[in-house]
Amino acid sequence: GGRGPEDFQVNIDPKQVFPILWGLIAAALLIWGAASSYYTVEANEEAVVLRLGKTNAVTGPGFHGKMPFGIDRVFKRAVKTVHQAEFGYRTLSAGVKSQFDYTSPGVISEASMLTGDLNLVMITWEVRYKIKNLEHYLFKVRDPKQTLRDVSEAVMRIEIGDRSVDEALTLDRPAIESAVKAKMQTGLDELQCGIQIVKVNLGRA
Repeated sequence: GGRGPEDFQVNIDPKQVFPILWGLIAAALLIWGAASSYYTVEANEEAVVLRLGKTNAVTGPGFHGKMPFGIDRVFKRAVKTVHQAEFGYRTLSAGVKSQFDYTSPGVISEASMLTGDLNLVMITWEVRYKIKNLEHYLFKVRDPKQTLRDVSEAVMRIEIGDRSVDEALTLDRPAIESAVKAKMQTGLDELQCGIQIVKVNLGRA
């Protein structure tokens, strides 16, 4: 006679299965723990390590250990890189012959300013900046890049508003650039943005 399905049934002893399952779980935890117990910071970076939501350390370049399983969380940023924010224009294509956009409503709005003698001028400028305090940059302000833009635009409007149209058009560049940089830095420091202004460059008016 032929064999029925019952002839191929295998009786599994639960006492044999549980040790195998616990072994697989232990191996997975070991791998996860090993993989999450270190991190690497590049040469131009710094890292802030949060332990259970609170700052535990700020580390520089190199290979570092940390608490595994998500107990420590690492946030890295390039602190030695100089970033650029553009005002009154946007770079569409950078190169030997760069292309710029001066026409969008947002660009026109930020470039349009009123002088002290009530004339309207269009000012373009750029701000170059670095991260000087990574903890502040990451956790003190919701959007540090937008805060920098808001502060820069407000300060530039004040500086142009204190000048006549002739002064604005001739642009006493060193004086305006120096004043805007200093006032921006003061405002950003008060807000704890963690940003250092490297240079303010005025464009055309």
